[in-house]
Amino acid sequence: MSLKSRRICKCCGKEYEYCPHCGSHSDELWKNLTDTKECLAVFNIVAAYNVGRANVEQVRKVLKDNKITDYSTFNPAIVAALDKINKPAEVHVEKETTKVTSEPVVEVPVKAVESSEVQQPEVQHESVPRKNRNGKKKYRRNTDIGL
Repeated sequence: MSLKSRRICKCCGKEYEYCPHCGSHSDELWKNLTDTKECLAVFNIVAAYNVGRANVEQVRKVLKDNKITDYSTFNPAIVAALDKINKPAEVHVEKETTKVTSEPVVEVPVKAVESSEVQQPEVQHESVPRKNRNGKKKYRRNTDIGL
């Protein structure tokens, strides 16, 4: 009886056979998700990019290292992410508009305030009854500042 099962690559969508009990586990654990190591590298880096653990340069480096130039046959979600990464950034330049007013600018002198004149707001604490584990009331200060 063969334990091989038919799987579909999470990256490129190709069907392949994989048996988790055959071969050495350290060499073929990547076959749980993908059919090739290149697909695994792309799948992992795109997943890391989507959650913010990888940047655009790291994704491009992995694509270059694995010699992946055509990714149009990959999973649509991966294609969308790679298109977003490889698409040149559009620069939106907005024209600055200057408004000319006919009213003259009037400067108002600011009065110097001494530190003794500055009043600090008073903080009011209210006692709030609470019950402890024994059912007795216990009081705690409310830390809300009433202005």
